This record gives sequence, C-alpha cells and structure tokens, in this order.
Amino acid sequence: MQDNGRAFRRCLQCPAGSSPDASSGACVPPSGPLRTAASDLVYVLGALNARGAGISTSTATQAVIQGVWEPSGSSRAYTVPQSLPLTSWQGPAARACMDAGDRVACNSLANLCVLQVYSAEAAACQIYDELVTEAAGSSARRNSAAASPRPTTGPLPWLYYVPGTSYLSAEDVDLQVSMSTSAAPLAFVLSVYDINGTWLGMHNWTLQFQVCGARIEEAAKWTRFGVNYASSCSIDLSGLLAQLDFSSNGPRFYDPYLLQASGELYPLPIKLLNKPEIGSSISTTEQSGHVRRFFYIDTQLSISTAATGASSSQAVVYPSAMSLLVQIQPGARNRIYPPLLTIQYSAMANSPRAPSLPAAFSVTYTNPPQLTGAFWYSWQTMLIVLLILVGGPVWVWRVLLYMRQKANAPMDLELLLFAGISAADVFSFMLALVLFLVSFYWLVLIKLQEGVLLLMLPDAQLHNFWVTVVLALVGQSLGLLTMLYEQISVDIFFLDWEKPRRVLAKGGGREEPGPVSAWRGLLVANEWNELQTARLTCPSFTLIFMVFILQGANMQAAAYINPDQNDYSSYANVQQSMLLRFGIAAVWFLVLGVAQVLGKVAVVHRFAGHPLHGFIDLLFLANTSADMFCLLVCSCLHTYLVQVLGKVAVVHRFAGHPLRGFIDLLFLANTSADMFCLLVCCCLHTYLVQVLGKVAVVHRFAGHPLHGFIDLLFLANTSADMFCLLVCSCLHTYLVQVLWKVAVVHRFAGHPLHGFIDLLFLANTSAIILDERHSGYYLHGRNQMHHSDTSLAELNGDLLREEEGLVAGRGLITGYTGSVASISGGLLASGPDAAALNDNQVFLMHVSPELRRRYESTLLSQVEQAAQEQRANKGAVTSAVRGPSRPRGSSMSASASIAEAFKAALDEVERNYSTQELRLFVFEALLFCSLHMTLGNAAVAGFITLLVQRLLAVVRRHWGENNLSRKTLVDRHFLI
Repeated sequence: MQDNGRAFRRCLQCPAGSSPDASSGACVPPSGPLRTAASDLVYVLGALNARGAGISTSTATQAVIQGVWEPSGSSRAYTVPQSLPLTSWQGPAARACMDAGDRVACNSLANLCVLQVYSAEAAACQIYDELVTEAAGSSARRNSAAASPRPTTGPLPWLYYVPGTSYLSAEDVDLQVSMSTSAAPLAFVLSVYDINGTWLGMHNWTLQFQVCGARIEEAAKWTRFGVNYASSCSIDLSGLLAQLDFSSNGPRFYDPYLLQASGELYPLPIKLLNKPEIGSSISTTEQSGHVRRFFYIDTQLSISTAATGASSSQAVVYPSAMSLLVQIQPGARNRIYPPLLTIQYSAMANSPRAPSLPAAFSVTYTNPPQLTGAFWYSWQTMLIVLLILVGGPVWVWRVLLYMRQKANAPMDLELLLFAGISAADVFSFMLALVLFLVSFYWLVLIKLQEGVLLLMLPDAQLHNFWVTVVLALVGQSLGLLTMLYEQISVDIFFLDWEKPRRVLAKGGGREEPGPVSAWRGLLVANEWNELQTARLTCPSFTLIFMVFILQGANMQAAAYINPDQNDYSSYANVQQSMLLRFGIAAVWFLVLGVAQVLGKVAVVHRFAGHPLHGFIDLLFLANTSADMFCLLVCSCLHTYLVQVLGKVAVVHRFAGHPLRGFIDLLFLANTSADMFCLLVCCCLHTYLVQVLGKVAVVHRFAGHPLHGFIDLLFLANTSADMFCLLVCSCLHTYLVQVLWKVAVVHRFAGHPLHGFIDLLFLANTSAIILDERHSGYYLHGRNQMHHSDTSLAELNGDLLREEEGLVAGRGLITGYTGSVASISGGLLASGPDAAALNDNQVFLMHVSPELRRRYESTLLSQVEQAAQEQRANKGAVTSAVRGPSRPRGSSMSASASIAEAFKAALDEVERNYSTQELRLFVFEALLFCSLHMTLGNAAVAGFITLLVQRLLAVVRRHWGENNLSRKTLVDRHFLI
C-alpha cells in the first residue's frame, strides 16, 4: 500500500501447517507452492486420470446450458467456458473430499453435479462417480445394479437411485392417510444446502417452488390429502430474478422427505426430464433414472470468468414444470407409495428482450392403474346394462308401436329412418342417464368419503366420459330436431259441429241455411298456436337459478378436487374436475326441473287445471259473440305484450304487424254494433287499468324501471357487484310474475289450456292433430246445444242441464258426469272433476290409408300447390318469413269436403296423452352441463343455453304458425 510515495506492508499470521513465502507474499503449504482452485482441480484430475478415469482437463470448468429461449422463440444450448461456480468451488471441494473425506466439501461437489442437471459429460459428476466408486465400490456408481435402491456412498451424499429396484412401488411408507376433514395434512420436509456444501437445516415444504406465486391462504392447500393443486403462468425475467435468495453464496439445493407417523423421514425420488442419460425417454413411473437432489433457480452457472470486462449471467435456469404425484396402494387404500417429484428445467436468456416462458407447479393424488381399470370396467358394465337391457327394449317397443300405427304401410326406407333416429334418441338418453349417475356417484364419493375408497380421476383420464357427453348431446340433438320437424309439419284439422241457422232468403218467401260464424274457429286456432310452445318447466327460470346457485352462491366450488364438503371457497390453483362440474350442474338442473314439475303437477294442475284440459275446454267456450270477443281481446293483449320486443324488430318487419290482423278481425266482425262496442270497452278497460296501476302505484312507490336501471349501472362498479345485482333484479322480476300467475291468475282465472278445451266445446268444434302419417289425436268438442251462437241465458241453461244430467255428457264416452259450473259462476270446468271431464274429450285416433290418401289428394295437394306458387312469385325466403298466403276458394271447399270424411271416421277412439317436455329438458340439461363442464363458467353456459332455447322456441312458434295456417286454412294475420 502506498501513501505519499512511501510503501507499506501489512503483516499477516499464517495458519498452522503453512509458512510465509516472501516471493509471492502469501502463505504456502510446507510441501509446495500456493494452492489455488485451479491447482486443486489439476491435482484431483491428475490423480483420478492416473487410475483410468479419463476426465478431460480442458473442459472441466466448461458448462453447457440447455433450452435457452431466444427472443425469436428458438431454443439452443449455451456453452460457458470457465463457469464461475466450477472455477471457484469444484477444485477445492473435490480435493478436500478426495483427501480428507470432508462431508461439506463432498456436498459442494455433489451440488455442482446437480447444478449441471446430472450430465454425464460434466466433470463434477464424473469426479463424484470416481470418488463414490473409490469409497463404496463399483455398485455405488450410477446405473449400477444393487439390491437396495440406496447405495453406500461413504462421505459423499446420496444422489442416484439404483435402477431396477422397486423403490417407486415400495410399501414401506409408515403413514396412513384419510379424507376426513379432521385429518392432519401431509408433512413434507426439505433438507437445504448451500452451494459450498454448508447444511442450512430442515424446512417444511409448503409455499416453496411455486414460480407463479399463490395466495397465502391456498399456497399450502396441496398438503391436504386428496386436494389436487395446479398453478401455471407465463413468467418474465424480472419475475424470476425477484425470487432469488441473495442470502446464500449461490443457488440452494434440496433433498425432499416425507414425515412418517413414526417421526422418521422418508426420502422422495426425483425424476428429471432434461437428460436422456438418466432415463427421460421412459415413463416417469418406471424404476430407473431417479435422483435425490435438485435446485430451484440459478444464475451463476452461466457466468464466465474468461469474459473480458464485467462478467454477467447469460441465462437463468429455473424449473418450468414441477409436479408431485402421490399414489395410493390398491391393497391398502389408506397407505401410499413413495411420492414422486418430477422436474423439467428450462433456461431464459438474461436479456431485457427475452420473452416470457411457461412455468407450472402441480400436485396430484391419484389411483393406481388397478383401481382406475376397475372403475372403467364398472363404467362399461353400466353402459351395457342400460343400453342393452333398458334402452334396447324401449327402442324395440317404439319401433313396434310405429309399425302398428302404419300397419297397412310398406316397410320401406321411412321405417329404417325412424328406427335409426329412434335408436339415437333412446340410446343417447341412456347415455345421459349414465352420465348423471356416474357424475353424481363421484360427487358424493369425493365429498363425503372419510376413509380412502377412490381418488378423483384427473381430466386426462376422462376421455371416455367426454366422448360419452358428446355422443349423448348429439343423439339428443338429433331427437330434438326430429321432434321439431314433426311439430312444424303436423297435420291439424278443426271440425266445426255447429249447425247453420235457418234464415229467410232474400225474397222472403222461403228459409235457407245461414252462414256459420267464423269466430269460434279463429279463436281456437289462436289458442292452439299459443299451446305449441307451452312448457311444463320454465327454461328462463331454470337457467337464471342455475347461474345464481352455481356462480352467485358459489356452489360450483363443489367441482374442486377437494374432499372437504363444507368448503365452498373459490381457489385459483386448486384443480377442478370436469366430471364434478358436470355432476354439480346436473344435480341442480334436475332439482330445479323436478321442483317445477312437482309444483305444476301437484299444485297448479291440481287446482288450476292441466293445460291440455284447458285446450279442450276452450273448444267449448267460444259460444256467444260477447264471450268470444272478451276471450279474443284477452288473448290478443297477452300475446302482444309478451312478444312485443321480439316482434317489432323482425316479425313486424317481414310478417306484418298484428294490428293488421286485428283490423281484419274488426272488419269480419261487422255483424252487430254491440260486438264492436263490447270489444272497445274491454280494450279500453284493460289498458286503463294497467296504465293507471303502474303510474299511480308502481311508479309512484317503487320507482320507474328506467331509474332503477340507471341506479344499477351506478352501483355495479365491479363485475361481481354487477353480476349479483343483475341476478337479484332478474330473480325479483321473474318471481313476481311467477307468483302473480300461480297464486292469482291460474288460481282464480284458470289455466289457459283449460280454457282452450272449454273453447272447443263451447264453439262446437273438434280438433284433429295428426303427428304421424296414419295416427294422431282427436280433441272432441261437440256439444249437445242446438246452436253455439246463442244468448248468455240460453248458454247457462244448457250448462245447467248438462250438470243435472238432463243431456248427454260431453265427450264420446258419455257415461261420465262431472262437475260443471256456469259461465256466470266462474270457470266452466271446475273442482276436482275438471281433469276427468277434460280427459273424456282427448283420444288417440288412427287414420286409414284410404282416408289419408283422400286427405292428401283433396286438401294437402292444393295447400302444397299454393305454397309452391307463393314461393315462385315471392321467393323462398320471403314466403318462409311471411308465412302462407290467404286460402283460395277451392281450398275452402276441399276443407269442407275432408271435414265430412273425418267426421265419418270418428268411430273408434281410445285415451292417450304425451308430452315432449322430457326431451326438451334433457337436451337443455345436457347442453348446460357440457358447456359448464368445458368452460367452467356457469354464467356463460347459462347464456348460451338460453340463446339456444330461445332460438328453438322461435323456430317452433314461427314454423308452427306457418304449418297451422296452411293446414287449418286460417290466415296468418288472424294468429295474433
């Protein structure tokens, strides 16, 4: 040291066993010159090569780093000459380990081998192999055969498992596991070392090695047995560097253990997927190529001391994929095999332009192959039982029933097509039943089992379940499309039993038959048009409640692979199972569907009447002009208010405004002044009551809906708040309407389908609906009155005579006499006898081939000819949207002629009733569950399902109206 031109020297005391060297100014061993890291490495290599090791001295301090990602996305190997850790620690550690057996030095040498991912070309690994062979014999070298998976290594640490031993399937783990919520979590322990070999103690393994980070409350959730955990992300350079531990000399190294019930530590095998020489080409569960030690993040290996100027790291090596596999034993399911840790290392270029790279950490609790195979065997058994023993007979019965309905028809391609579609429909329903049973079984098993019976299968092993979902959805979609086609092509015909009145001819000299009123037919057609899309359940209600339950109440948390049945918290990294997502959605969908069906069947249908019974009653109700107009006004207002938003933009644009049809009705109703006055009074009364009620009461005390919408927009400042407010608003609106209809309208005014049945009867009109070519349904509406166009007093008198049994009862089977109330007293069919009264008017009918041919040649041929002419004149698209044109005179004559033929054919009928509600419900449930299973978002799944449901409803209604107009010759303008 110099100060103002004068030189000073500091005196140092040399350690014991060394002496000062004046020429070098340092302490040297008594046997020779100064020891350096390079000289120690030369010394060790010389000694080992003299024994035939063959270690290259020129590349001893050279490091090769694989998988460095460039900004362009390519990957290559970086070669680092004179790597800093190798030049600094390798020589002294190897010499101290070889000469003195120093355990700290031996650990440092082993750490340098681990840092190079156990490469067989790395000098540190070769030195480790030679020293282990010298200390414990050739059986301790890597890939050597031995009886025990842990070889004797002397002072050096244990790095390699002996291949060929059954260490992965060992049954000596002294630990019993349980799925109970009171069971203690698994305790994993890490033995930590510094790069220089210093032992840093034991640490519990809970939050470490999660490169992507995690919330504190769930970062250690994976230690609970049965909780599958996975976190993945794309991480950049700054994110990696922020996780470095600057309190050590370099990267830290870890030996993982499992704490057993006895308090002893059980070593865990590690599988590295980077190097082919340690067996990365074989399965991770094969008994070969496993090691004991790993490191986390390293930046020092890529620093070269040979670089001129300031040296810096060229790459950052990190575990891009780390997974822990815990497998139960098939014989004793409360015991586990040794957990297996699998690591994939990657490297990121130490450059600001380096792209973000993937990183993942996962823990999986799984079954052994024997238990997984046993489950899929049970799956196949259930499929065979339901498809063959249940679905097969149902399919055969449907085909035989179809053949019975077409007894005189040849067995041609139509039968084969029906058999194929019916098979897809029936077997897909059986598949849906299997999906529900299996998913419900897994849901109950995972959440409620205390002891370990079976662990949840990961999604990668559920390929068969996914294929079954697709097949079931496709089959049900095919059946739904077939039902839709049958509905929009069904043959429907109304038989008017009304006798014409005798009126004076123009000259006044004689009487002649007068015209029959058309109001009854128009009203019956409108009511049937509404019933075409009637449902036993409400899809909007079901889907809104599904979203509220699954996402609003967070019941979808049951899909987490978490055995705690009371934990409904949301987690970012706890894995969900698509099978459990399907199961929880299917269970709630079924609960809501069954609740609605029971509510309607046990309450609404019992006290307010069945819709089909109301349809038959509606055939009876249209008896007088005043009654007809009142019912018609109510029907018009109800339909218009429900559909106004959807019809203004599309239907009114292309198919015409319903007011035009209403004006046409007014034009037709030009028979008396009292009809028009009564119609106007009803319209004004209904409108004023609604307007005054809303303005004076609802808007006054509850606020205008636009004000509430603005308040919602202001309050919903976050997505969660917006969702909750939206759900609450939707539920409030829907429940108010449902309660009003069920508790008031259906209770006191009656169900609309009961009104339709009464209307058919009062209108003295019957309906024929042919859903098959040679079979269909007959709704009998013929009454015993002299004329349906009569006064209210005469109508009540006829009803009283029917109630007293003075005339034959309604229906073809006249032996039943039910409770019938007069119109002035309320409902036409009331009390517990209403259902039986209406059942006596619904029959299954068979159409002979001769009658069918006459029907087609007389009426349908003219209808088809008119449709072809319309398509030729106006175009196919316009004709499809606007519907059929007004019927011609020849078509009306043909309709009258075929009506007489149908009247003559109504001799032998029998009871029957069917519904398509189950098909629609199963399709909607499958669609929602499969979407929720795939997307994991109940709101999106519900929205898509609602769109599909509304699309189907629009298609059913629009094309059903077209078909109704074509087959009944009621102009579409009058279908309001």
